[in-house]
Amino acid sequence: MDITPRRVFGRLHDTHLSVCDYMFEDEGVEDCTARCQELLDITLAPDDVEVDAERLPEPEELEKPMCGLMGDEEEEETDGEDVVNAQASWEKWKKSYIGTMIGAGIAVVVSGLFMYLEN
Repeated sequence: MDITPRRVFGRLHDTHLSVCDYMFEDEGVEDCTARCQELLDITLAPDDVEVDAERLPEPEELEKPMCGLMGDEEEEETDGEDVVNAQASWEKWKKSYIGTMIGAGIAVVVSGLFMYLEN
């Protein structure tokens, strides 16, 4: 099973800025600092790299199905509140997606009319 990488952040000296890199399980801080040096020409001290900003998921978290989100018929025993919350979230997402598409369509039509009327 492939494990997803986790984000690590390197703080830049004398600024409030950080750079972000991804570190796999078999990599260390030295790999992150070497990539920053090679790609961005930024030298980071190993103490400036924050490796615990994200945690790696447990294997059972990666295999856990998302019940109720896509209308799965096979559901494990869950309380009804989780399913209702997932369905409400899905409905809210659908409404915002439809609204975005309608807004984009109106913007295209209006810009086409302006271009037509300008000539």
